[in-house]
Amino acid sequence: MSEDQMLEQTPSAMLAKISEGTMASWDDDKKKDFVDLFERRSKTAQYILKQTALIIISKAHNRHFIGQRVHDELSEKAHTHGLYDVRGNYNNPQEVGGRTLSELDSIAEERAQLILEELPPIQKAVAIIDPDTAKMMKDREKIIRDLRSLKDELFTVPTTVSMREVDQSMTIGAFLEHIEELEDKRTKIVRKMQKAGSKGQELDSVINKRLYNGLPGLSEAVAKVATQYIERATGLNATTRRVEERVKFGDDEGAVELLKGFEKDEVTISSSVKAEFASALEKLSLLGAKKKKTKKVLPKRASK
Repeated sequence: MSEDQMLEQTPSAMLAKISEGTMASWDDDKKKDFVDLFERRSKTAQYILKQTALIIISKAHNRHFIGQRVHDELSEKAHTHGLYDVRGNYNNPQEVGGRTLSELDSIAEERAQLILEELPPIQKAVAIIDPDTAKMMKDREKIIRDLRSLKDELFTVPTTVSMREVDQSMTIGAFLEHIEELEDKRTKIVRKMQKAGSKGQELDSVINKRLYNGLPGLSEAVAKVATQYIERATGLNATTRRVEERVKFGDDEGAVELLKGFEKDEVTISSSVKAEFASALEKLSLLGAKKKKTKKVLPKRASK
């Protein structure tokens, strides 16, 4: 069997291959081919699972759903060391299990996006438990829109003026005055941009500090989902060794069960993810309601 033919195999094809005859009747070369093929498939599955987790962790952190500490701890657990194929350039691996990183990264990106789409907009989630911060985020968005508008306005003001493009009857004094007006206009726009940018940076700093540890409830939910992917990848590593043992001793039934588990571990997204985030949102709503109830109300002064 050629390497290309083996790389085209799927777990389902592996199961069909077993049904063609018992493993006990396979020669050593056939068993080795099978184990090598499964090991490559296992490594690509592990890489996709871990890379999916890393993308979820990174984007959830950027959107303030998880804090820096959780981000760092999970990223360390989701490392993909030891999965790369070493083919001449150890410091710049390009493949895992015979498949390019760009292909596997694309799959992981798609799977992570499906999970992240289940999360609500961060501003909506923050509004439940911290309305003040949510208002700051809304103000920051307005500043960003204003800056884009000012930038567009700035581009409409010419930086150079050709003598051929102005009224030829214009005096030198009028021309210089026209240049000065353009410079003043640009200066005013730039100052507005600087003022808005400074205010935006201040808001950004406050928001980042308030959301440094992520959002209660949703932070735990995101961490749990990412951890499940990491643990499934770790489990696949152990499964690979067990499959090799089963094949070596011709254990058809044991190998088939392990391969069925392998197929299950390659699924994209489960309904449990949706349930996990829904539960977290419900807890957030309850937390927000509880905070509103516990707000102190100053007693009215008794009239004299």
